[in-house]
Amino acid sequence: MQHFGVPTRLLDWTENPYIGLYFALTRARYEKTATGPQYQEDAAVWVVDPEKWNKKALDVDPPRELYLLLMKIFLMVIYQVEQ
Repeated sequence: MQHFGVPTRLLDWTENPYIGLYFALTRARYEKTATGPQYQEDAAVWVVDPEKWNKKALDVDPPRELYLLLMKIFLMVIYQVEQ
């Protein structure tokens, strides 16, 4: 839904930094100048290590297979919410 302009509390996740940059700047307002676009507001692309983040947050070391299974479930839930 976010990609259609509907505000949500969901975060966008991607493994490709260029895709993250694209969506961070797509709706950003800017002025055209001779040296290129000058953005009026800051945009942010956060780079995180989800496995390390989970270890620190949960203080456990989950097996890689469990982590991948949880990510698949998370993506399936987001996909169903958007439909």
